[in-house]
Amino acid sequence: MTAGGRPARGPGRVRAVPLAVLGLLSVLACVWLLSLVPGRVSAERAYLGASPCPPGTRTGACLALVPATVEARDERRRGRAVVYALVVVEDGAETARRVEMDGTSPVYGSVRPGDAVTVEYWRGAARAVRSGDAAQRTEASPVGAWRLPLGLALPGLPLGCGTVWVAWWHRHRYRAAMPARPWQTGMVVAGCAAESAAGFLGALAADSAAAALVVTVAAVPAVAVVTVLAVRWRLRRAADALRITPVTPVERTVLRADVHGDVPYGVGTHGFLRLGEGAPAAMADPGGRIACEPLPPTLTVLGVRPFLRDDPPGEARAYGRDGIVVECRDGGTLVRVVVRRRDAPLVVGVLGAGGVSR
Repeated sequence: MTAGGRPARGPGRVRAVPLAVLGLLSVLACVWLLSLVPGRVSAERAYLGASPCPPGTRTGACLALVPATVEARDERRRGRAVVYALVVVEDGAETARRVEMDGTSPVYGSVRPGDAVTVEYWRGAARAVRSGDAAQRTEASPVGAWRLPLGLALPGLPLGCGTVWVAWWHRHRYRAAMPARPWQTGMVVAGCAAESAAGFLGALAADSAAAALVVTVAAVPAVAVVTVLAVRWRLRRAADALRITPVTPVERTVLRADVHGDVPYGVGTHGFLRLGEGAPAAMADPGGRIACEPLPPTLTVLGVRPFLRDDPPGEARAYGRDGIVVECRDGGTLVRVVVRRRDAPLVVGVLGAGGVSR
């Protein structure tokens, strides 16, 4: 925070821009993937509803069944995946062709060179290979081709929207929602991840694209209700933790504390705070034998808050979950007193804050 009380341009605001760009790009990519689904669903329906072509014809609207002989089985690596293909010679053809299969079962793993098979063509491409009563799809089969774009879009869309929300939160609510930080964004992202899991499972297990969408949409109310309730519950707990009741020490008390600010007593060598014996003082050792700097009466408390991401990272590591920041002002200078949570009432009581928190 600046000396005038305005929010500082810290990491909370700076990181909003790349987060927003990443989220928007993710949403646009998911929208593009979703736009592919209707066409693939229509192709699947047309393929499953196609009838066999008349003998000797191969029109695009029907299924052409072409007898062929297996010449070889071919396995090739494509990245980390293995592509299985049958090398077949169709009746009346002089050259062999390679047909990539969808896995190894039930046809690929059972045929051998010299076996007779039937290659099923639709719209000019080999869509399936039959051997006896068994039939296996090829990589070009339109059946289930909607699963890939839908399986990427349904999980990706909630995460993209969640990233956009996190960017907005960092830009507009970074300091206003301090009691909620840093877990509030995590809870919302967890809710988006749960919705993404529902979308992924729907695309993976549903029999149709419509059923996958129904599963995903049906999970939205439940995930939203659980997320909102969890955030509201945690907000109440965080607000309760920041309600500091001032306590005046009745005897000399030395606390572990760090005073930071552009003031003479706000130096990094001070690791203790003396209260209850004259003016409060920042000290470098519990006995006050070295680097003892009294705190002036002009130092007043603005409020208490948890650690922010633009606070020095060493403070959060040193105090962990037990730390809290008492924000003060000395004239026009912002001063931060970092103490353990259980010691904050004594600090607020001595500095006369009246227990104000924000």
